Amino acid sequence: MSGAKKTELYDGVGYAAVLRAEEEIRERREKGEECRSFEGARYSDDMTILYHRYPNLLPDAPHGSFTIPDTVKIISHDAFEGEEMPEELIIPEGVEVISHGAFFACKGLRRIHIPASVVGIGACAFCCATELVAIDVDANNTVYSSADGVLFGKDMKDLCFYPTGKKDDVYRIPDSVETIWPFAFDREKPYRATKWELPDVRVIITDSVTQLCDYSINRNTRYIIACNEGSPAHDYAMQWRIKYDIQGGKKRRDLLCLDDDIGYKMEHYGCLTTEELYKVIDEAWWLSDDLVVILGELIERKENVRSIIRDILDADSDDWPLLDIEIKQFQDLEKRLDEISE
Repeated sequence: MSGAKKTELYDGVGYAAVLRAEEEIRERREKGEECRSFEGARYSDDMTILYHRYPNLLPDAPHGSFTIPDTVKIISHDAFEGEEMPEELIIPEGVEVISHGAFFACKGLRRIHIPASVVGIGACAFCCATELVAIDVDANNTVYSSADGVLFGKDMKDLCFYPTGKKDDVYRIPDSVETIWPFAFDREKPYRATKWELPDVRVIITDSVTQLCDYSINRNTRYIIACNEGSPAHDYAMQWRIKYDIQGGKKRRDLLCLDDDIGYKMEHYGCLTTEELYKVIDEAWWLSDDLVVILGELIERKENVRSIIRDILDADSDDWPLLDIEIKQFQDLEKRLDEISE
């Protein structure tokens, strides 16, 4: 799979600035610099680094409201992780770095404005912010740009982040893009959640994309890669076992993102051994609704999955409790298996 280039540490656009900022934070902490609390957040003593927002420091503040002081130059890693945010956040001119995971899984934020002064944005800075639909970059920024709410490098050769909350059915990556950042497409369903309102997105990746980094498209996310056969994107989808379509309909790996041997056997020969069936289940076990769908497909294929369903129901315990809706789903599968077996 020579076409899909993976990197352990992506050193692309803006990353040098992020690393310098992280080093500055580390050095300040090693020196024992005092922190300062101000209006619900903790800062460096000179107010140039925003370390973390702590709403309990300002309990009377309006729910989700927050303004970043214009003294801030660095927004530290995980600064707003999991926090309630305003629907629209304008990062003030003067901020230079938004570090790794700065807005990870923050709530309520729908649009964020990046000023011209920002020269470094860390990996996964906006990951799992499920309501975020747009990132807007000041036209005078010399490092980054945005188009249709998606974050790019200035020359549009790097796709940096596709907002998790965008509700596109299809997104075509611009032909200028050559590299897709780590965690650029990150739309993971909350673990064991029973409701998921974001749709699958079909991401059309052209052959101009020659570098897909580790976790450019996380395999546990709601994306389907559409690409040309034999392209770097095709290699990447197979390597990371991500759902994919081959343009022109020559081949389709829709649901079962399995290793090549099992996937090929399912497509061409049919029945699997018990060991292979359990491999199918292992692939889907991370998300219960996918597991139900896959078991349903296997039943329709006349695969004998009765023992697997029994194992799942027997495993229901205090340590691994099944939700009532899950128990009913698996019981319905048993009934369907009985109908087909008659």
